[in-house]
Amino acid sequence: MPLQSISLAMRNEVRYGLPVATNQNCLTAVLDLCKEGREAGLGFVHVDDLHDGPSPINLVYLVQNVKADSCRFHEDRPCRKEEKVEELTAMRKLIRMGFETYVGNLYKEGRVTLRRASVSSEVGRLARTLWEYHHLNHEIRLSDVVLVQGSHDLRVAERGASLYLEGFAPLLVLSGGLGNLTRGMWDEPEAQKFARVARRIGVPEESMLIEDRSTNTGENVLFTRQLLLERGLDPERFILVQKPYMERRTYATFRKLWPEKDAVVTSPRLGFEDYPNEEIPLERVIHIMVGDLQRIRLYPARGFQIEQEIPDEVWDAYERLVALGYTENLIRD
Repeated sequence: MPLQSISLAMRNEVRYGLPVATNQNCLTAVLDLCKEGREAGLGFVHVDDLHDGPSPINLVYLVQNVKADSCRFHEDRPCRKEEKVEELTAMRKLIRMGFETYVGNLYKEGRVTLRRASVSSEVGRLARTLWEYHHLNHEIRLSDVVLVQGSHDLRVAERGASLYLEGFAPLLVLSGGLGNLTRGMWDEPEAQKFARVARRIGVPEESMLIEDRSTNTGENVLFTRQLLLERGLDPERFILVQKPYMERRTYATFRKLWPEKDAVVTSPRLGFEDYPNEEIPLERVIHIMVGDLQRIRLYPARGFQIEQEIPDEVWDAYERLVALGYTENLIRD
């Protein structure tokens, strides 16, 4: 197919249903390949919604076949086969092939979620750097108390209750009032919601203590210590449970405020791509991770946490995310 006819074929291809102007990245990629000296045909695939244009999966197939010259454009005839690949994998391939702008535009047009777009983009790479830094990957061991700390994620309560039921500790403490993330979101304390989760899973009432006044990570520790003292309990070993991207700050806070006790920290067993959901979308996760890293840098001087080394590449990722507008959870004073 001559170079001049590629744009015409794309413009007239009914199955894609998009004018060239709104699909410029796809057209430009094909033209660039031809400029490199490849004589290429333009294959096409079925698309469910004719107004949506090629999906990331279909575009990967299109570009890969154009590069390999393995299929030709034939009117009213589909490609001989469609690549079987997950959408997320397809978008990662697009990034490696130089289609980062295209993936970003998919999100802007509302055709993919931020979660799907971000994990393949610069934002996704930066966010993953913070995610991995916030994880401590402690080995869980037998302890005296499982301390589930305040959160807007009920999966944290599920993780803590599961640890109790697996026999890692004889006591489950649920700590949290209404904090920065749940004030205005929930109308009852975090610990009360957590307790319902624990009961549903099978934790007996007599094995739970509820602390529902704390409003931040430091108060989780201080008010739990007070509650245990009032009950005549002086446990030595704790398993701290929080969100995956709050492990480091949770541990640093506990070590500062209750240094004589032994503690490890854990979180729901979910990876970066799997953690976000409808209630906690990826964009919000990134805002929170950025804010938590700022606190890890600032809070030791304020007496809230022990010092934690921050590698240069992690701080560089933080600064870039701030520059990109992920600032909602930053301390302003």
